[in-house]
Amino acid sequence: MGDFDYILTFSEFNKMTYVKAGFPEEKIFVASLDIPLDKILPRKEIKKFKVLYVAYTNPRKGLSYLLDAWESLDLPLAELILVGKYVGMPEEMIRYCDEIINRNPSIKWVGGTQDPWQYYQDASVFVLPSLSECYGKVTLEAMASGVPVIVSENARAIVEDGKTGFVVPIRDAKVIKEKIEHLYYHRDIAEKMGQEARKAVENKKSFGEEVFEIYQEILKREGK
Repeated sequence: MGDFDYILTFSEFNKMTYVKAGFPEEKIFVASLDIPLDKILPRKEIKKFKVLYVAYTNPRKGLSYLLDAWESLDLPLAELILVGKYVGMPEEMIRYCDEIINRNPSIKWVGGTQDPWQYYQDASVFVLPSLSECYGKVTLEAMASGVPVIVSENARAIVEDGKTGFVVPIRDAKVIKEKIEHLYYHRDIAEKMGQEARKAVENKKSFGEEVFEIYQEILKREGK
């Protein structure tokens, strides 16, 4: 496979795509990207339960499953905040998503932004239901901001299921609904998960440290 001996990738999901393509698993290394902690804004008082989604939305992001989940929920004084814009979305999918968004006043479409940090400040939970995801930097941004996360199994990054958030199956609006509902009715659990999410990002080795350790391991294997 190609003219190289080892692969460095950003996530376990990426790693497994190489494994499925036939590359030896023991020759694939994972190093997590860094998040600029200096950009994090202080948490605001949460007055309303806000579910946050941040993405340039293409078919792989799974927005329709989050919207289906939201439509099946009945949570008083709750909002779904959508940050981003459509990129390469088929017209049929855009129409489907827009119909749900336009008929539901609890859904707020913010549009594109180069600075999503303000939206993490008072988010109650962050959701990224991607069908496939190279890394999911926005997930770590939310975690660094002290927000519990709900992510698909293909977008888990450094999320620990049940500790820093929930990892759910892809294409499963029912489970997304259940996890949102659980955090809505158990704010203490949501708060604890958000604290653990922040710690996970703070305690993560830097990308440079991980790459250096991988480099040392490769040298060891190669007898150099």
